[in-house]
This record gives sequence, C-alpha cells and structure tokens, in this order.
Amino acid sequence: MRLNDIKRSLPHFFKAGVVPCVWGKHGIGKSQIFRQYAEENGLTFVDIRLGQLEVGDLLGLPEIVDGTNGKITAYATPDWLEVAKSGNCLILWDELNRARPDVLQAIFQAVLDFQYHGVKFAPTTYQAVACNPNSIEYQVTELDAALMSRFCHIKATPSNSEWIDYAENTKHHDSVIDFIKQYPNMLGNESVNYNLDIKPNSRSWTMLSRIMSTKPSEELLTEMAAGLIGLAATTNFIESLHEFEKPIHAVDVFDNWSEVRGKVKKFSEPKGARVDLLKIAADEIIKIVHNLAKDNQDINPKRKKNVIEFIKTVPRELAFAIMRELGAVGVGKWLEEFTGDSDLVKTMREAIQND
Repeated sequence: MRLNDIKRSLPHFFKAGVVPCVWGKHGIGKSQIFRQYAEENGLTFVDIRLGQLEVGDLLGLPEIVDGTNGKITAYATPDWLEVAKSGNCLILWDELNRARPDVLQAIFQAVLDFQYHGVKFAPTTYQAVACNPNSIEYQVTELDAALMSRFCHIKATPSNSEWIDYAENTKHHDSVIDFIKQYPNMLGNESVNYNLDIKPNSRSWTMLSRIMSTKPSEELLTEMAAGLIGLAATTNFIESLHEFEKPIHAVDVFDNWSEVRGKVKKFSEPKGARVDLLKIAADEIIKIVHNLAKDNQDINPKRKKNVIEFIKTVPRELAFAIMRELGAVGVGKWLEEFTGDSDLVKTMREAIQND
C-alpha cells in the first residue's frame, strides 16, 4: 500500500478498533505517516521505539508507598501510559519485531486489550505498529502466530512520486530533488520479500467485518482485507461483493416473501440451482425457530405462512433438511401444513421417529 493510502486507511482502522501493523524498510517514512496523521487530527503522538527499550521502561520505576498493612512496592506511571489513559492520542509501537522477547510479552496486553498494568486506555487512544521485514537485512524477532493474528498487516510500498512530493513540500535542496527525478532508482524503493504468511481465521473475519462497517473505498478495502485474511481469501471475498446473485436471508422470507419469491424460485430451478445461497436463509430460519422453541414461543402466523411457502419452493433435499430440523425441536405440527407433498411428510415423520 502506498504511504498516502496508509494514511487514508487509518480512520477506518481506528473507528473499527483494529490495530494496523505496517511493514517496510527503514527510512521510507512509516513513522512520519503516523506523525502526520496525528498532527492533522489534533492527536498527541507517542512514538515508542521498542528496539531500544527494556521492560522497566514500559512499566515505570518501582517506588515504596504506604499500603494497608505497611510499606509496599508500586510502580510510578510512565508518561506514555498517562497519555494513553487520558486519550486523544496515537501510540506508535515502532520496531515491534526488533524488541526483545520479554518486551514483546510486556506490551502484549497493551496492544491487544487496550490496557496495561491495570490501566485502561481511553476510547480515543489509538494504536499502530511498525515492523521491519523478516529478511536477512534485519536482526528481528519472529512474531508468533497469536500476536500476528491480532493485527491487519500492511506492506508499505512507497512510490518515487510520493517522496518527490514530500521533498518539495519540506523544502529539500533542489539539487537532491532534481537528481532523484532524473535517477529514481537511486531512491532505494526496490521490492522487498516480507515473508508474511497471512491466512484467515475467525478473529480476522471479525476484524474485517468491523472494517466493512466503516465503509472504506473498495481500493482500500482490498488492501486491508489482504492484510487480515490473505490474498487468496481476499480475491474470493471481493469477487463475492460483485456477484449479482446475493444470498437470501431469513428476514427476507419472514417479512418480504412477495419480493423474494421469484428469486427463490430461480435459485431452486434444477438447471443452475443455487442451493448454497438458499441454505443461508434456511439455516437462519432454523436458528430463529430453535430460539423461539426454547422460550416456548411460536412464530407469528404471517411469518409461519411465509416460511412454509419458502420450504415448499426450495429443492426437495433442502426442504427435507429444514423440516427435519424443525421437527427435532418440537414443531412437527408444521408438517401437517405440507399436504401438497404427502410423501415428504411421511418420510419426515419416519426420520423424526427414528432419531
């Protein structure tokens, strides 16, 4: 992701409560992007270089204080934690994978739970992480899978034009700018192998869901999704967003049956049937009916009628599966209403009795 795009993505990350982890070579402007964002949004910027710290630097110095039963040892609150407690700040955990293992363990709670040593961070305390590539050029600590899965991983790919714009805006010497314009390869922005193996898991899908709620552009969404669930899953996910044939949901069957009836019929046709899309609504309906049964409640007559019409419309195999699940939770009386398919009712009854 380009540096300017990283900055554009930060509001989505922070609003969704997802911590971005930006990977890139030294000197390309990773830290500067976060500093600029903080300054432009009136946030206190706290740049913590983990590669230079020990655990005591994060925890604060011990001091002797009065306890209930005598003197006890406590820790003086470090300045960064006081800022995090107050909020309206952006904390950059820089050089994360150059930190010592004990330092990584010390900040685990801060980065993951937004609290540290009993102090909860304010809702307006935002966090980001920066790492160097896992390559022979850097002496780094390998991050374990549990820690990796807590971030959205972004590969910083600075462009020559971005650096030239930055240089011109910050009044770099004209001779330097002109030289880079003439020999852009001298900027050192060659491609990097980050050796990142990003794969989807339940946590990453949850984070992606939160990011989706912030409505990023598709361009940014694609980059952020790849940093959470990997490239292969992202490709399939983005393609699904463009599919004309969207799944049908239980709420459509319950309350908008007249509007989705035609779609259900189309998905149920033998040629080109989309049972996978129909099954989403079926599973949701079964779950809702299960919950109602647990509370000794019944579905209202209008919704029940719509569900019956749905079951009568979908392919036989799916209808059987739905009826079997409904019968299993004591709503076998619904079967009496399927008089249009007596064979299915008979088979259904036998299946329930054999369970």
